[in-house]
Amino acid sequence: MDYLNTDYIQESKSEDFMQSLFPAFSLIKIIPHEFYRDKIKEANQICKQFDEKDTPFVALALKLNIPIWTNDKKLLVSSKEYKAISSKDLQKRLEEL
Repeated sequence: MDYLNTDYIQESKSEDFMQSLFPAFSLIKIIPHEFYRDKIKEANQICKQFDEKDTPFVALALKLNIPIWTNDKKLLVSSKEYKAISSKDLQKRLEEL
């Protein structure tokens, strides 16, 4: 196998990343809209600049006071009123568990 093949490298990185995420899948919970409804307006103001479809996720992150998981560089850099974490940083934290 050609280990310098970029397709192989990309695939390996994806598989490693998914394996590091696997333990987190058992922790996923469905949260009712009512729980984070009070953060929807604030989240929408944030998401207007990027992607309004992310409003529910951002609202929940604000409600729980946890980082928003994103690779959107603008969202990561502009994060003054909210916390944000990149996939790379998330992977590092998961590997530390």
